Amino acid sequence: MTPFPVHGLVPYEGQVVPILNGRSDPVHGWTYTLHTRAPDRELLIHYYVPHADLLKAIAMYARFEKGAEVNLAQSGPVVMVQRTWNFRQGTVLYRAASSKHGTITGWITQERMVELVHGNERTDRPTWAIGPRK
Repeated sequence: MTPFPVHGLVPYEGQVVPILNGRSDPVHGWTYTLHTRAPDRELLIHYYVPHADLLKAIAMYARFEKGAEVNLAQSGPVVMVQRTWNFRQGTVLYRAASSKHGTITGWITQERMVELVHGNERTDRPTWAIGPRK
């Protein structure tokens, strides 16, 4: 199992936060230390967050599944052919293929993909609010 990078951004409890520390764990493979903020802005420190919990959080953050067909407002349907987490940007990146032409895009952030689906509208919501599925 490859550990996540220290200082990499990950979703956790509705926030995208940096990994402050990571350590090998005999039960979970890797565990991490993360800091989040409570609604009243109080600092919450989470020790021993299992690798699997962060993998689940990343999967829940993703708006589109690999293989899903999505209709882009301006150019029609595309199929999501790849999906990965970007620890530097703290978001999901997608590669999509045109259903008509078979061409594959470069990497597109989740936030931009949502804008393309909704007709290039810029959203007023912060990027962390776009990601998690309800």
